[in-house]
Amino acid sequence: MHTQKTIAVCRAALFFLGLLPALYVFFAIQYSVITVPFWDHTELIKWVAASYDGKFEISSLWAPHNHTRPLVYRAVMLVNARFTDWDLRSEYVYLYLAILGVSACHFWALRRIAKSGGPMVLPASLLVVSLLIFSPTGHNNHWWSMMFQFNAANLFIALGMLAVFLNPHRWTGNLIGALACWLAAYTLTYGVIAFFAVILTLQITRRNVLMPGRWTIFWIINFVVLIFMYLPGLPPTGGNTHPGIASLVWFSLAYLGMPLAGIIWFPFKRQFDIPLSTVFSGLCGCLVVFSTVLLIWHGKGRLRHSHPAALILVGFTLFAVVSSLVTAWGRSAFDEYGISNANSSRYTMFGVYLLLGQIYYLTAGFAEGWLGDTALARKSPKWNSALPALAIALFVLLSGITYIRATHVYVEAHEFNKILRTAYLPSAKTTDLDKFIHPNPEFVVKLKKDLLRLRLGPYRNPEQCVESAPVVRK
Repeated sequence: MHTQKTIAVCRAALFFLGLLPALYVFFAIQYSVITVPFWDHTELIKWVAASYDGKFEISSLWAPHNHTRPLVYRAVMLVNARFTDWDLRSEYVYLYLAILGVSACHFWALRRIAKSGGPMVLPASLLVVSLLIFSPTGHNNHWWSMMFQFNAANLFIALGMLAVFLNPHRWTGNLIGALACWLAAYTLTYGVIAFFAVILTLQITRRNVLMPGRWTIFWIINFVVLIFMYLPGLPPTGGNTHPGIASLVWFSLAYLGMPLAGIIWFPFKRQFDIPLSTVFSGLCGCLVVFSTVLLIWHGKGRLRHSHPAALILVGFTLFAVVSSLVTAWGRSAFDEYGISNANSSRYTMFGVYLLLGQIYYLTAGFAEGWLGDTALARKSPKWNSALPALAIALFVLLSGITYIRATHVYVEAHEFNKILRTAYLPSAKTTDLDKFIHPNPEFVVKLKKDLLRLRLGPYRNPEQCVESAPVVRK
């Protein structure tokens, strides 16, 4: 009885600890948000103003932007802007719901994976996953509402891949998965990579890998239709500078290692900081790639039998690796930061899939008991309990330190928002702070005039405007 009570207390404590990262991000967002149009987010004024002026064209929602078609992002932001007079504070509701949605997807999937395990397997796995998906290493995806685009894409990608990998032979799982991946692709291009990851994962589970199964054919058809609709009209990439093989590989390793490196030791000194050194993140990338290869080798038999955890391991790995290579191709020689762009805060959202795939596989191994059937476990029986517990405890300790050390970034974002708000004078005149709004001075002048004319954003309240004449909206 005493042992059962101790287990119940420990289980409750782990669930409670797993909630803390979500609460941390909630309060961080509340404190640090950017509440006026800023940088690329100002692009929305074209569609918002057009909708008020009666010049809006529905096709503009899926018009290309930086080699993606952000239909979902634009639609949500435009509808919200019309209902709130573009009060940017309201956009963080959708951003946080997307982040919570990702958490809910993993909670659902881990419950399925760990259902046959002991009482501590699920809460321990949820705690580690929670620390990773709410990690302040991805702070850029928290304090800027434009990052709803990244968070929404992440939600659809997680839902899409988990739905099909947990139910690979059921039409419901494949239908939900395909729909979610379509939404992901029309939010951010990473959704296209999710299609590729699902197709290849399903195909390598077949006895004859050269002969596609019915569900592989289903996904291939969706992929071909998507490409046919998606690619025409996208701007060419031929003018960009692209990396050599060595730079491509190292960028990818740093990209894949940054989620682990960043939570072990928080590297961001400022809000817009991109750490220049890729040594630590690259070494962490080597470590997680090596451990992934070992686990895939260990799970090759289960992969042939479409074991959900093995499918998630391989599918998440393919998605993370291809994402890293695609990002490396476009960013490792993009500007003066070069390979250091792999350390960018926003990219940790997709690089972390490599770690998440391993967590799912290890969770299934502990829950079903077959992970202990290895040479290492037989030589050291305590490996099944003591070492994993110590590893999780160390990870939680280091993560906790990182969460504490990261608070200065959110404080700086809060102060930066004050500067941005000061740049929007009631008269919409030019200021020396306009350079923080957007690098193009002419665009800032027109942005302010449109916002003031339509009483939107920082000028939505009459007391914020010098002009008192009523505005006519179509």
